[in-house]
Amino acid sequence: MGYYGKSNAANPALIAATELTADTTTVIFDGVFNAETKHYKLIIVGAQIDHTNSRISFARRLDGSTLGGSNVMVGSGYLGNVQAGETTAVETNVSTTTFDYDASKLGTNATRQALHVVQDIFPTVKYLPTDLQQNIHVSSGDYYDDAGDVFMGERAITMKTGVGYDGVIISAQAGNLSAGKFYIYAMV
Repeated sequence: MGYYGKSNAANPALIAATELTADTTTVIFDGVFNAETKHYKLIIVGAQIDHTNSRISFARRLDGSTLGGSNVMVGSGYLGNVQAGETTAVETNVSTTTFDYDASKLGTNATRQALHVVQDIFPTVKYLPTDLQQNIHVSSGDYYDDAGDVFMGERAITMKTGVGYDGVIISAQAGNLSAGKFYIYAMV
């Protein structure tokens, strides 16, 4: 019996990376999605912000500009606090040009804040541009619940207009991204 992928198919190839060594307002990957493959993975490890009351979000880019206006994304998802008996939420019919990765304010306490994301990206126009995103983070803020709670999220997102895109921007809504590793893999 053979194994699927035995011939080196469907293996990830690192095509872009940023590992923060200083504060920055944004992490931008432009021109990374092309016709060589239809499936990419964005991996974020240990993202932190230097602001007590902010969130980390992402948006899509095309030709060096962030998509806005009529190029909105629609999505639905689930937010869960992994601690028993705590806050959960269902996100339905959200329509926006920017999506938040974290559900609760991360805060500035480095022992409390950490955001990890795995996002499957399918950026082509032919097969409706779509993302499947999962994340987990620890919050020092109490926007949804108690400080120190651990949240997980899952979301499915697609473009309403069907516009293709070739990059993404990850940013803190206030303050700076102060730590984190950001990787994009082509699934080849």
